[in-house]
Amino acid sequence: MRTKTQDERLKQFLADRNEALLSMDREMIVSFRKKYNGNEVDEPEDEHIFWISVHKARTASLGLPEVERRISMNWLTVQGYEHYATDLAKKDESLTLTSGALAYKQ
Repeated sequence: MRTKTQDERLKQFLADRNEALLSMDREMIVSFRKKYNGNEVDEPEDEHIFWISVHKARTASLGLPEVERRISMNWLTVQGYEHYATDLAKKDESLTLTSGALAYKQ
């Protein structure tokens, strides 16, 4: 069972993460990573790799608005990378199937 302090720390972590990921500001994202990981995680030297990791994190972060997750999902798809937004992909698949079924019935 988590304590109140653990719950508060988790809420703060999620708030900080969401703020950093929504900002799309490299310095803010790096600052967030250092705050929670210290120097245990090196930032990628390749700028493209850095942004791939940011967009993948955004697609996996269920606390972000759907539109923001979709922006990152589309960015990754256009770049030829997979995303972690399987919930959105399933939703889209369901909508496509439903729309097709409705169009067929009309």
